[in-house]
Amino acid sequence: MPKKNFSTLPLISSNDIHDSDLILLKTLSGYDIISVGDMKDFVVGSIVSNFTSLSVVVRDLSSSWSQAYSLLAAASAGWINSYTTLTANSAAWDTTLTSINTFSALSATWNNAFTLISTNSANWNNTQIVVTSNSSQWTSAYTLITANSGTWGTVYTLTTANSAAWNSTYTTIANNSSGWNSVYITTLATSARWSSVYTTVSANSSTW
Repeated sequence: MPKKNFSTLPLISSNDIHDSDLILLKTLSGYDIISVGDMKDFVVGSIVSNFTSLSVVVRDLSSSWSQAYSLLAAASAGWINSYTTLTANSAAWDTTLTSINTFSALSATWNNAFTLISTNSANWNNTQIVVTSNSSQWTSAYTLITANSGTWGTVYTLTTANSAAWNSTYTTIANNSSGWNSVYITTLATSARWSSVYTTVSANSSTW
């Protein structure tokens, strides 16, 4: 029986290969010679064995498919509700986009505000230092005000008790206000005499 090394043949036809032909097979331990028939039996057996294993796996998992199908079917109503909700709210997406564009247009102002705030932040520290250093005086002022608060009640009581007299004083002043003009006119008319009196008194002051 002729021996064929198929690894050295560039191109062969399936008609040239017979089950009785030998093949030089390279293995991990070296080289081995096997017939084509044995090779086909080995390959087919391996495939059949794998098919059987795959069938067992598929069969064992088939109950999970039923559960998955039931779960998907039960949840499908939620998909419709979600779709309806998304569709109903889709108009709001356009509004949101408009708002985003408005924010983008105003973003330059945010940068200006940030720059201004950062520039003036040193003043905040100064203010904090001044406020903290003077805080003890607030306590003193509070203590003083609290200690004298009783006097406010006395002043208020006294003022309220005498408030009726203010009206009487106002009425008296108003009634006599016309006399002020008369006094002013009389005083103005005789004011020239004051100068004469002053001159006479000054002239005679040496005799005092």
